[in-house]
Amino acid sequence: MKLTLCIKLAVCFFCLTNIAHGAEQKIPPNFHLSDIVKLAEEGFADAQYIIGRTVLLDEELLGEKYKDKAQALEWLDESINQDPFWGTLLAASLEYRGELVLAQTYLQKTVNAGYNEALLDLGHLYYGSKYSKEGNQLAKIYFEAALSRGENGAYYRLGQMYLSGYAGPKNIAKAEEYFKMAINLGILDGYVGMGDLYACIAKPDNKKALELYKEAAHQGSLTAFSKIMGLYKEFGKELNLTERDYVFWRYVTGYRISIPPSNISKNFTKDELKKIQEEAETLVKSFNN
Repeated sequence: MKLTLCIKLAVCFFCLTNIAHGAEQKIPPNFHLSDIVKLAEEGFADAQYIIGRTVLLDEELLGEKYKDKAQALEWLDESINQDPFWGTLLAASLEYRGELVLAQTYLQKTVNAGYNEALLDLGHLYYGSKYSKEGNQLAKIYFEAALSRGENGAYYRLGQMYLSGYAGPKNIAKAEEYFKMAINLGILDGYVGMGDLYACIAKPDNKKALELYKEAAHQGSLTAFSKIMGLYKEFGKELNLTERDYVFWRYVTGYRISIPPSNISKNFTKDELKKIQEEAETLVKSFNN
């Protein structure tokens, strides 16, 4: 009986995740809110998270609403302590809804539960042109905190802040220093950062930028895929990038995130597209080896 409930709980969670992305809701049969509550009471983190999440977001669960908000939020905290993954997942939903302060709260809970990578997510909450100078300074503090706890991906983020001027006055030398540190530590997006640097200096070197993006792309960097496609659109002829290159990287991106692209150019025959697809699949498979 318990195994059946747990399986249904997993299906229910999968449905809730899909609903968040606009998919159709298909609730497991003969499964009710009371079943999930029973599992939560017995300490199942998945059940505690599902109830806590729906109460925090004021959503129904299996057509009902759990009434005890205090208990639900207590369970939510317990689930994050057991598995910090829940904290990052919840924060993503909150950020999507524009509730940055609440997202920050739950990411901090995730950090407190021992998941230091959430410090990078905290930085991203306030990083970029749409945020204030104070917001970007807060992002910088979070990225630096991540770095102090061994999250080497922060080298790339901090490099981008110095390159863009979000960390204060633009500092190309400092940005290059951070990108090179990222590369030395095996962070693929360090190559992307160096590519960005060559693309935005006083005399842009887009060929060098493309070379660096490809270095990262051939090792699996999603960021690099989009950078290459961006160069195709803006400087394709100058860089000898063809439509085939663009289609290839679109397929690679699709297979990398398990959503193969649609509306691919009709300038290729079925056999040509099949060959491009096969090449893209081969590259993506190499990322997992």
